[in-house]
Amino acid sequence: MDLSGIRNLSYIQQIINVVQKELAQFFIKQWNSRYKSTDGEWDDTHNSGNKLYNLESGRKTDQKTRQKYQDGDTSKWDCTILFDAIIFSNSIGKHLDKKTKDNVDALRCERNKYAHWYERECSDDDFDEIVNIIEKSFQDLKFSLDEIIEIKNHRNCFNSFQVLPSKPNHFFVERNELRDQIIKDLEKLRNDNNDKLTYFYITGNPGSGKSQFARQVCEKISCDWNNKTSFVMTLDGKNEESLFKTYSELGYGLHCDKYMIKKFENENCSITDKVKTLRSMVSTRLKFWQNWLIIVDNVVQLSKISSLLPQVGDPMWINGQIIVTIENTDAVPQDDEFNKHISIRSGMNDRECFQLLKHYTKNEYADDQMLNEVSHALDRQPLALTAAGYYVSRVNKANCSFPWSQYLKKISSEEEANSDSTFVKFHSEYPRSMLQASLLAVRQNADESSILATVINFFSVISFDPIPRDIIIFYVQQLDPKHSKEDICLCLKDCSLFLHSENNDISLHRIVHKAITVYQSEHSNEEHEIESNVDQISQALYMFKERDDESKLMPHLEKIFQLLRINKTKIDLNTLQVFQYFVDRLRHFGKYDLALEVLDKFKSEESSFDKAWYFSIYGVLYHDTGKYSKAKNHHEKALEIQKQSLGPNHVDVARSLNNLG
Repeated sequence: MDLSGIRNLSYIQQIINVVQKELAQFFIKQWNSRYKSTDGEWDDTHNSGNKLYNLESGRKTDQKTRQKYQDGDTSKWDCTILFDAIIFSNSIGKHLDKKTKDNVDALRCERNKYAHWYERECSDDDFDEIVNIIEKSFQDLKFSLDEIIEIKNHRNCFNSFQVLPSKPNHFFVERNELRDQIIKDLEKLRNDNNDKLTYFYITGNPGSGKSQFARQVCEKISCDWNNKTSFVMTLDGKNEESLFKTYSELGYGLHCDKYMIKKFENENCSITDKVKTLRSMVSTRLKFWQNWLIIVDNVVQLSKISSLLPQVGDPMWINGQIIVTIENTDAVPQDDEFNKHISIRSGMNDRECFQLLKHYTKNEYADDQMLNEVSHALDRQPLALTAAGYYVSRVNKANCSFPWSQYLKKISSEEEANSDSTFVKFHSEYPRSMLQASLLAVRQNADESSILATVINFFSVISFDPIPRDIIIFYVQQLDPKHSKEDICLCLKDCSLFLHSENNDISLHRIVHKAITVYQSEHSNEEHEIESNVDQISQALYMFKERDDESKLMPHLEKIFQLLRINKTKIDLNTLQVFQYFVDRLRHFGKYDLALEVLDKFKSEESSFDKAWYFSIYGVLYHDTGKYSKAKNHHEKALEIQKQSLGPNHVDVARSLNNLG
């Protein structure tokens, strides 16, 4: 017998000893429940033994069994005596229900198999088979499994190891609140599925800190795995080649056959077949580990590698969980009992942002309001904030006074690329600026999907602030009715450019919005295109009318009118009621100056121009801004027109009289 077989037999012997001890306690418990009041409590002495012997006097037993009964010391009874006293005795056995008898008999059968195993090999499979049957019987009999688990752990005790995503050179913040929530979600997934394989997906745009989040989560969890056989491994999910390389490293860590791993590495077959073979080899070793976590990091296209990852439902992948970090939500499954997804695109909270920024400017005073403005300007993204902090600290170290207020002016004047390039110079793992990366993503998405190209066009005119998804859907279908709502929703969900809120609002990071603006300027510079675009988008924004979330319209209106101002484009909306609604909302939300500016630029066909409304709204706005003389003049003009066209008793005449009053 080889060394492994001898080792397995040694541990089986230890488990049989546990079986023997638990059976002795079971016998005593059964005796006391039936005979304590009549024959006294079992005390492991001749007194108890003689009482059992007398109760069994009518049953044929051999001399050895009778002697053990009379001795009464259950600690000296071997399994043969215990099984006889429990299953076959008149005093205990005939009172047991069938299920209990069957479970004790299952233990007897496994113990008898063990008695003959010295005559043949005892493989890992043999060991697993007997232990699984014994554990099941223990559970049904309500015996303690603690000692068996401890023996198994000792047998399977390899050195625990951790291979985590690379730790960055720059400072990063421990995002404790969200980290702890993810850990709770992982624990629930594990408990709900009885340690079967489950997946947790972390999605986010470039620079959102996905890999470091996965690192923080796994570090925290593994700290709680004291004295347990465990490992944490990071697989590179960039492509099949990187996945194969890291699967090999995992195989070595799990003590797979090194010769076989080398053989697969050199085998002349497809990379897909190599990865699947290694995955299968790795899975055979997982039964020796109590807990494990695998991070599949840097995934670009999940659909291309998902078939090469461990599959949910595979019984070989037990006692562990997989965390996937990915930019796109493409191919990420819906949340269910085996999968959960979280997006960290929204960035860090105030405390985390302040902690990061203050780290880089320890000697520079900046109040929370200023830090909040910086955080907001950089979308609370870890990479962008780190780049900003590094840049400001470098300038200040050069004996230049460069406060955060000056940095804000710098990025607002579109000079932030300098800070990005400085950061990249000292951190080669970031080969291009965030703007460049975002612009590439915009181009790719627009090229691949006509729906996304339309949505990108939509955002090129409006703000990056949240906008309800149904308004985007209306805009897309207005331009091309063949696109279904479901198709549009799927495109939006799977695209990494967009941020999704729980209430189905969609927004952009500033850097992505800027990239969209750059992209769109490359594709349409014609003035008539801008005018046509504004008309179509305005029809979509009119959907806000009388909605509870109407306030979300404001930043988009401001952006549209800013665009028209910059391009010196006339405002020529096809529907007067849309324009009236926009001006009315600007006034309602206190944007008086902008409303007046818009009215000054308003050009329309004479036939559709409501002059009475025009003078009336001017009068109201002048009144709101304290220009009462101008307000009076415009209300008088509106009143004159209304009397002539509507008659003296019309409600609009009364309204103008009220305004004058």
